[in-house]
Amino acid sequence: MLSAGCYTTESRGAPGALESLPLVVVSEVISGDTVVLEDGSRLRYAGVRAPGAGESLEGESRQENARYVLRQKVRCLPVEGLGPPAHAYVFVPNSTGRVHLLVQLEMLERGLVHLDPATLREGPYQDEMIGRAERARKAGRGVHAPGAPPGGAPR
Repeated sequence: MLSAGCYTTESRGAPGALESLPLVVVSEVISGDTVVLEDGSRLRYAGVRAPGAGESLEGESRQENARYVLRQKVRCLPVEGLGPPAHAYVFVPNSTGRVHLLVQLEMLERGLVHLDPATLREGPYQDEMIGRAERARKAGRGVHAPGAPPGGAPR
C-alpha cells in the first residue's frame, strides 16, 4: 500500500476502477518520472525512465510532467514489487473525474521519457505504452531525435 491514499485495487479492469482510487495531490515534481505527494512520499512512474540530470531533455521532461501533475489531484495505481520509492501508473482525471489521462502515455508519445523494461509490467497499459514509445521513436521525437543519446542506464 502506498501512502497518501494510493492503494491497490482488485477491480483494476472493471468499469469505474480508476474512479474508485482516491485522489491525491502532487506537491512537487522531481523529474519527468518522479513526484512527491502531499504527504511527502516519493512516487516513481512505472514503465518509464526520464532523462537524468545532465542528460538531453531533462529539463523539458520535468517541465512537461509538472504541467500535467503539479498541484493537481491524481489517481495512483501502484505496481507491486518495485521500489523504494513506490512505483505507480499515474492518472489525471478530467473535470468530471470520469475520463483519465495516463501521464506515462503522454510523456512517451512526446518522446520525453524512455520506455523502462525494468519497471514495465504486463497488464492493461503495457501494449499502449510500447506503442506510444515506438511511435515517438519512428517520428524521431524527443529522446529519440537524431543525435540524441541512447536511453542510458537506469538510475
